[in-house]
Amino acid sequence: MTTDVRLANPVGDWTGVARYDGNADEISVSFTDDGTVTLRTPVSTGRGTWVATGPRTFTYRLTERLDPRAGAAGLLDIEVRAELVDGGYRGDSVATITDPEGTVLRTITAEVTAGSRT
Repeated sequence: MTTDVRLANPVGDWTGVARYDGNADEISVSFTDDGTVTLRTPVSTGRGTWVATGPRTFTYRLTERLDPRAGAAGLLDIEVRAELVDGGYRGDSVATITDPEGTVLRTITAEVTAGSRT
């Protein structure tokens, strides 16, 4: 017997919020059919890959580059485990923050919610 299991498909452009350490940052995230994910915030950009992990779940991993012109410099290595819910998605993430020389500064957790896909 063959079972047709459809995997999560977040392909499109999303807007949302990443909440961490009492902060809330606006984000724009784009997922493409080829497994690429891109991120834009007011002070950074990021790029990585995504993969479906179940009928409503997916994971993405990316490297976010902070813009020194915005008063920040360094990289975040981010992994998000997400679920499609109510026309949007919600995810929990872990990010390792490094300075421009690659020294690990700290690790943070965040909640990501996105509710608008185009």
